[in-house]
Amino acid sequence: MLTQKKVTKKLEEYKEIGELMKRVFPKNELYPMWYLMLVSKFKKVDFTAYYEEDNFIGCTYIIKSKKVAYLMYIFVNDKIHSKGYGTEILKSVKKKYIDQEIVLDIEPLDEDSSNYEQREKRYRFYKKNGFKATSYFIDDEKDPTDYLILSTSGTFPKKAVEKLLRGLSYGTYKRRYKKKKKKRKKRNNC
Repeated sequence: MLTQKKVTKKLEEYKEIGELMKRVFPKNELYPMWYLMLVSKFKKVDFTAYYEEDNFIGCTYIIKSKKVAYLMYIFVNDKIHSKGYGTEILKSVKKKYIDQEIVLDIEPLDEDSSNYEQREKRYRFYKKNGFKATSYFIDDEKDPTDYLILSTSGTFPKKAVEKLLRGLSYGTYKRRYKKKKKKRKKRNNC
């Protein structure tokens, strides 16, 4: 069973966590550590480190409300990948936020992307762990990637997420969420 500690500057692995994040996330998806630490002072944010015995396993960064838990980051120590620790961390998250809809976003499954295999593996990981694709995606003008939104029920509590993120940024942070258009079947007029 994994144990948990709040990430603070006093945490022995603090520096390692920042370096690990830089290694495992693309630059355009990563907020600076100083900013994550500043925002983590709010009650609505959980920045958690996970351990097996005394060994650092990974972290989650979650923004939460009564209705939703937005999983901004989940990452496993890159020295111990593919040993089931990501699944263990997600089990802990799902247990802790059993009354909230857990939401996250991932890169879309674009076959033309240079990291398609990594994207597909990530999608399968979340699907295996009970997450479902919603009918929404993030449409960010600054980032050409339309991130897929996944959740534990397959629904997306758009208003609750917008309110949560807007509140933490004092109204300055705005994301655009768009619903995927359903593909229409062609009619055969014979």
